[in-house]
Amino acid sequence: MSTDFEDFRMSHLMRTAEVWKQLVSLGATEESLLDFDFTFITVSKGAIDALQSELSDYSLSVSSEGFLKKKFTISGSSGAIAWTEAQLLKWVDYLIQVGTDSGCEFNGCGASAP
Repeated sequence: MSTDFEDFRMSHLMRTAEVWKQLVSLGATEESLLDFDFTFITVSKGAIDALQSELSDYSLSVSSEGFLKKKFTISGSSGAIAWTEAQLLKWVDYLIQVGTDSGCEFNGCGASAP
């Protein structure tokens, strides 16, 4: 794995850990049902198809901007799940890898406090 990928991955994992801490400070527990939204970006329609295939268990939506140089945003959500911090970090790590393997860039995730 490249250093750039590892830096990108660690940056997102650190941000996700901070999101978890903020949610806990706002009253979330490991029993709270949290629905995490996530997004990816890409310029390739083929990458969208690959990502949709890999994440077929999730309902994904695709939006685009631009005319000649289109940029696509792929959005989805986890559904309401009771998470632990470790599970959340493992899931985000999975999303980062699936995005990279599909030719999409993981753009982050977040949830509303309970």
